[in-house]
Amino acid sequence: MNDTETNLLTAIKYHKSGALAKAEALFERILENDAENADAMHHLGIIAYQKGDYSRAINMITSAISIKPKFPKAINNLGTVLMSIGRLDEALDRFEKAITMDSEAPESYYNLGNSLKDKGDLTAAISAYNKAIQLNPDQSNVYNNLGNALKDQGKFDAAIA
Repeated sequence: MNDTETNLLTAIKYHKSGALAKAEALFERILENDAENADAMHHLGIIAYQKGDYSRAINMITSAISIKPKFPKAINNLGTVLMSIGRLDEALDRFEKAITMDSEAPESYYNLGNSLKDKGDLTAAISAYNKAIQLNPDQSNVYNNLGNALKDQGKFDAAIA
């Protein structure tokens, strides 16, 4: 394992543990030595999103995708940022693209469901939530959002279940 890989793994550990400043500094250092490191750019975009800097998040994640076009996780995360600032059509496009690249990623279906629900397409949202549950039945947030979508359709017994 080279220094970049080691630093990347360490930065990801910092990020997962919530040490955003340490993670951000290490991801930045990785980019100083390897300006084309899509993984570091992607994570810097996620950190920017977590800090509420949506413009930087979009720029960093988009840059990562331009370097590594088949990067469904980054495409999904770009959709998440776009959804959070109300750009639902663009977000939907990103989630669908991420699913096309990786049809086994429950988080993309969950996010697709959220954006469809926000657009008022409850039937499609429910379908996306069900697919997310099929892929990973251990995510309470998906069940919660599925229940809310069913409730919004007036299907109270199904929502309770």
